[in-house]
Amino acid sequence: MRGKKTACYIEDGCSLHLEIYSHMGELAPVYSTEKAVGLVLGTGNMGPRLTDNDSQKSLYLSRDGGLTWRSIRPGVHIYEIGDHGALIVIAQKNTPTTEIHFSWDEGESWDSLTISEHPIFVENIIIEPNSISQQFMVYGTYAEVFDEDDTEDFENLEMEKGNKAFLVYTDFSQLHEPQCKGVETAGADESDYELWTPHDGRFGDAHCFLGQHKTFVRRKQASKCFNGEEHETVTKVEPCTCNEMDFECDIGYARTDGQGPCLIKEGKGKKQTEDEKTRMQQEMWTEECSEYGYYEVTSGYRKIPGNMCEGGIDLNPYRYQCSTGGYLASFFTFRGFFMLAVLGALCYYGWPIIEAILLLLPIPDPSDMKASATKWCGAAFTFVMSIPDMIKGDGRAPTPGYSQQFDKPGGLQDEEDSGDDDEEDIGKDSTKQQNALDYDSDEKDEPDNGANQELISLDGGNKRKKVPKLKKPGQ
Repeated sequence: MRGKKTACYIEDGCSLHLEIYSHMGELAPVYSTEKAVGLVLGTGNMGPRLTDNDSQKSLYLSRDGGLTWRSIRPGVHIYEIGDHGALIVIAQKNTPTTEIHFSWDEGESWDSLTISEHPIFVENIIIEPNSISQQFMVYGTYAEVFDEDDTEDFENLEMEKGNKAFLVYTDFSQLHEPQCKGVETAGADESDYELWTPHDGRFGDAHCFLGQHKTFVRRKQASKCFNGEEHETVTKVEPCTCNEMDFECDIGYARTDGQGPCLIKEGKGKKQTEDEKTRMQQEMWTEECSEYGYYEVTSGYRKIPGNMCEGGIDLNPYRYQCSTGGYLASFFTFRGFFMLAVLGALCYYGWPIIEAILLLLPIPDPSDMKASATKWCGAAFTFVMSIPDMIKGDGRAPTPGYSQQFDKPGGLQDEEDSGDDDEEDIGKDSTKQQNALDYDSDEKDEPDNGANQELISLDGGNKRKKVPKLKKPGQ
């Protein structure tokens, strides 16, 4: 009690009892925060049971995750943790007061701060959600005198909660405590930080817990300094090797008196014969095959949920796959159809939400991806279809963009019958006679007999009109 060891052993019917919700929220429950590594606060008493007498209760603190506890303040209090666990602020609960108390060394010493001249009932102390700042809000109601008296000593008066509320803002950063140093050299004598590994003592020096060896860097209890909001908790995690302590007894198995190996529990009533046990086991395996597609054979152990150990021994049930038919049949079960129906309903009714999420994600435009895929698929299809022509012909693929029903422009066709490969023939139409370029070609093309030029009618008629030839000026 009060920081000293006490002779309270569970074998003698004595243990520590802490408040959770026994008084319907009237008293503060067990409290901890992720940023204050290892620290746990709670209100309770020692003895055979939890007492209803608040005067026999005290404030307890654990700095090893609840493995060991010590009393740090008598009475019932409301409490809050700040500055990554470096600062603890408390106030009396259900008792009129004018001050709050705070500690920089996890309850080893306390200082007081007056926040009201009139007696108040403190309902709660709150801080920002991460518990990393040094600013707190204290709220409650003003106390009113129930039995009027001329005395000014309110401690001797019977007071009750009034109708007027109060709210006080406190900032402990103005106390100018020194900043903690030496986080890089945690564990050294000159550092304000220490290394701490949570464990329950069952793994000896390995200090493993749930298959992991976690090492945290936290402020030393005796270092009266502040961490600051920018302080980051340093954690090192290493997996442990699996052993028997990482496994618990499977269904139907138990340890004798909580110790030793896991053995089959003998049920009450008539004992089963070996043949009956074998038949029931076969029936159970058949049901598992029809439902899951596999069956398991247990050795009496299974890994504790959340355990992250690796290697070592493996006491988990061994899984055997059933036949292919049984595996496929496992999908056509009520559970399989139910899961399929749920998935379909989520996709159907939740598609607007899924679509909105997809639009917010930084993924490429599906239309661009579709166009690109269509382009490459078309090119690949054209290449594959041109392979027979390449084998039969001159080895060149047909010009992209033209189908088999259309001919290429005359200037791009190959003259198979002609062996003339001169560059001047490229681009020319072989079906027409090319005339030499001459500005007087109109005169050279004229018939000597002065015949009229014939033009094709554009009005849809088949008759051709004779158009007189224009004469040059002076003719």
